[in-house]
Amino acid sequence: MNIENIGNVESAGNTDEPIDPPKDAPEKAAKGSRPSRREQAILALLEHSSVERAAQAVGMHPSTLWRWLKQPEFQEAWRGARQQAYSQSLGRMQQAASAAVGTVFRIMTDTRASDNSRLRAAKYVLDKSASTVELDALEDLQQRVTTIERSPCGPHTPKA
Repeated sequence: MNIENIGNVESAGNTDEPIDPPKDAPEKAAKGSRPSRREQAILALLEHSSVERAAQAVGMHPSTLWRWLKQPEFQEAWRGARQQAYSQSLGRMQQAASAAVGTVFRIMTDTRASDNSRLRAAKYVLDKSASTVELDALEDLQQRVTTIERSPCGPHTPKA
């Protein structure tokens, strides 16, 4: 099961309101039909802070949802939905990164801001810049290892 376009999960775990699954949820029996009970349960698990509240949102007994959570197929679908929701959240974070950098830069260069605020902004920029350099070095190392492993004389090629 793959839950696409999970919808707004930015408040996942913070709502107790009943869910209305997205209109474009996949794996429907026919176009225009509602998601299956299991798909509704997965969506509810993404949106509610507990299994009990998720079960209540889809009108089932919590023990049913707990039982489903023990089934490998349901676990796989639940894990996939969580990964997709997390990936969507990361995408939103990446979109907001530019505005965040602009905010930090404005604080750092604002002569009216307190020295403490400007110093913290400058430290943040330096820390993140160092992290970026480390990440670049790690990616470079990973690329070199991949190149060596793929080469005809790679580490696993027996010598003649």
